[in-house]
Amino acid sequence: MLEGLFRKNRFIYVICLISVLLVITGFKGINRQAKQSQTKTQEAIINDQINEVNKHLKLHPTDHMAYRKRGKLYRQIKDYKKALHDLNKAISLADYDHYYADRANIRRKTGDIKGAIDDLSIAIEKSHGSAKYLNNRGCLYIKLNEYKKAKNDFLEAFDKSWGSDCSVMFNLAQTYELLGDREKALKNYHKASRIFSSDYLPEQARNKMKARLAGDWNSYKNWEESRYAKEVVYHGDKIYTEEDAD
Repeated sequence: MLEGLFRKNRFIYVICLISVLLVITGFKGINRQAKQSQTKTQEAIINDQINEVNKHLKLHPTDHMAYRKRGKLYRQIKDYKKALHDLNKAISLADYDHYYADRANIRRKTGDIKGAIDDLSIAIEKSHGSAKYLNNRGCLYIKLNEYKKAKNDFLEAFDKSWGSDCSVMFNLAQTYELLGDREKALKNYHKASRIFSSDYLPEQARNKMKARLAGDWNSYKNWEESRYAKEVVYHGDKIYTEEDAD
């Protein structure tokens, strides 16, 4: 009798376990489908926005801001060829520094690092030394292993930002580390950690900074890129809020 009861309970246990596994698998499938639907929806929204810009450009074929907007939309869906075409057109119509910075972002995405540096150099000259552009060009020099040029850009960006941006300080610290100067690296990691905006650094960057401050120089060997999040730039009587979208 006891043996029969045990077998019956074991059977019920197996059935319950199978049911739970089926429910979990079902939830995973639903979540996966939801994520795919969300991605498709986001792309569909961007394509709708592109169509709206297309209609506008048929009526206003020399609107440089529309070309820039469409180029940024193409970049979001990773159609870099069309994005580059639109930024080229925008630049041919209006020679603004942030248009060159936008094109630099596209070139960076396609692996054209030298082309991106060239565009940021123009943007830096036109903006009279934007800290944002200097910081981002420094990150590109790192990709080419040109650490001294990167250091100079980060130092200048530090001066332009009055030492208030944690991204610049963190990147400068990393650069000194790559140059083998741990003393200066640690000094700048400390400075970066004391700036209130350090909470906005990417998680890996924060982890690397915490490790260095704790005396750990063996982990987080890779460069953790930290780019300016946004900056206000002025053109005549217009004010633009620029953002780095990846």
